[in-house]
Amino acid sequence: MKKMNDCYPSGFDFFNIGNLKPLPNAKTGNDFGAPELIVMFRVIGLTPGNCLIGFSADQGRIQKEAESMLIEMANILASKFAMIASEFSKDFIEISPPEVLKRTSSTYNSLIELVDNIKTYEYLEDKINKYQVKMAFIPMKAANA
Repeated sequence: MKKMNDCYPSGFDFFNIGNLKPLPNAKTGNDFGAPELIVMFRVIGLTPGNCLIGFSADQGRIQKEAESMLIEMANILASKFAMIASEFSKDFIEISPPEVLKRTSSTYNSLIELVDNIKTYEYLEDKINKYQVKMAFIPMKAANA
């Protein structure tokens, strides 16, 4: 079976609003940065853990009216991750509803220390707003270590 970190989606068209694509030259590693919007999903299955998805606006701050759209995008991204992981593991994998975290929360700070493999995407909305999207899976073993 592939590792869960190999199950990151390759990107997708987001309801004809914009396109999410991986950044080919982005380095993997543990630099999650300081995203403005952080969405967490609990992953339940053979390899349980937590999935973090962080959004940063390319110019300025994320507008309040864009937050629900970005949370929905995180939901789709996490669902695609679970689907790919389920296909590789031949196990049913489920995700929890999204939970928005603050960078100051103890949950975020305890998980971010365990991040070791990040997939970085770029989301371009209507050729106007550009976001950097980072996704990380933290296995439960690491979270409990």
